[in-house]
Amino acid sequence: MIKNKLTNKQRYWKPSAPEWATCLNLLNDKVEVDRIQSFKRPTNNGFLVGPNNDSAKASLAGRLLMLLVTHRLTGLDLKSIRFERLSNGKPYLVNKIEHTYLFNVSHDGDYTVIYAVYDCPESLSIGVDTMKSEIPRSQNPNEFFESMKSCFTNREWLSIRDSKQSSDVQTNRFFRHWCLKESFVKAIGVGIELDLQSCEFIINEQDNQVKINIFDDKYFDSYTHFVLLPNLLPNHIVALCHYEEIPIDNQKPNVNHQYEIETLTAQQLIDELTTK
Repeated sequence: MIKNKLTNKQRYWKPSAPEWATCLNLLNDKVEVDRIQSFKRPTNNGFLVGPNNDSAKASLAGRLLMLLVTHRLTGLDLKSIRFERLSNGKPYLVNKIEHTYLFNVSHDGDYTVIYAVYDCPESLSIGVDTMKSEIPRSQNPNEFFESMKSCFTNREWLSIRDSKQSSDVQTNRFFRHWCLKESFVKAIGVGIELDLQSCEFIINEQDNQVKINIFDDKYFDSYTHFVLLPNLLPNHIVALCHYEEIPIDNQKPNVNHQYEIETLTAQQLIDELTTK
């Protein structure tokens, strides 16, 4: 099994018009190009679009990472790679390849992250989530916490809002728990259908090892492994989830939890794609 996780810092990427056009052409996918170009952020002077829109840049970075990692792991020619989306919007590889290939993308704050696994069991599902460990400036911290309280169990909330801890520690604990929940939701592929209190995370503060308690009987018979990476990226949390149904013999799957982690700048990403 081959695993690869790439991160790309796109927030401060300021592509020129020709560079933006080159990146869009690399996608070789009119539907995705139109989707990315449709992002609009209102301002006093109109709308921020294209290379001036952070959401468009993050989405484009995600698609470019998908191309690069797919090429690296499967050996497919870049120009032949095709992606489509499931009914829930999740992208998948259309090309027929020898082994099972999974990938998942997340972006928030300054980074876009992709996690991919090649030559893995067909029963495996994966999820990745990243969040900037920072409460939105437009929100009062106490109001922010109260608005999110219903997403967590009492045990989780006592850990997050421990009055003995500083506000920075409480914020960091909140986003660690949130990333774990999101990575689990993405791995099982149910989105907003899942009651977030039905999965409870217990994090060892010393080594960031994670235990999950599942209170939804749909997911009892499963093997779930998490990797929490709170220090991989400056001021950002990353969480990975492996979800797999336990075989009939009730033996845990033999999963090799070794990872290759690489961080690329936007320019490094573009350079590698355009020299293939």
